Amino acid sequence: MAKLFIYFTGMQNYLTLVLILVGVYTASAQAKLGLKFSPSASLNRISNQSDTLDFADDGAAIRFLFGLTADVPLSDTYAFSTGVIYTPKHIAFSASGENGGSYPVDLEEYRVHYLMVPISLKLYTNEVQPDAKLYFQVGATGEVRIFDEPHEEQYVGIEDFNLFNASVLLGAGIEYKVGLNTILTAGFSYYRGLLNAIDQTIPIDDELIIKNDMISFDIGVKF
Repeated sequence: MAKLFIYFTGMQNYLTLVLILVGVYTASAQAKLGLKFSPSASLNRISNQSDTLDFADDGAAIRFLFGLTADVPLSDTYAFSTGVIYTPKHIAFSASGENGGSYPVDLEEYRVHYLMVPISLKLYTNEVQPDAKLYFQVGATGEVRIFDEPHEEQYVGIEDFNLFNASVLLGAGIEYKVGLNTILTAGFSYYRGLLNAIDQTIPIDDELIIKNDMISFDIGVKF
């Protein structure tokens, strides 16, 4: 019960921060709201010092991110960038026995979905051609888990996922103005996971740590 209270308190604080950010960019007359769609490769970094089991990642899986974005210009060359992005991730690992160890299933895969709020700074170059600018993005993301399930019912290794996650965000791309108020964007982003996605596993002799990374191709429009 105490753990549940902490989770809900943390979620309330997180959503309060989101509402404050929404208020900030909505109150700004120069704020650019937009839509974003990002085909992404979801990868895992696995750490475990078990003496009886050997864990390995299961490669990349394609996922699709989408959501709302908001850029608030702070000068001609940089802007505060945030949004609310629906972010499905791929959590998977393979396990094999060492020194007589055994595991219920050789390979396990899970679907874990988050709402992600990026907090970042975009840096712009001068126009590289008429109405076109390059940008570089640096920041971090906060993420709240909204859904999770195993791909198959027999996958029992992970009993629960952490409610919150976070990543470092790096990106670059181009923005092209096509009208008085419309801007098309295209670029790449790299998200490097900072926290263990797993909260609880079946009993093993060492903690299983899985941090999720993503590489995405970003397509968007701002108004």
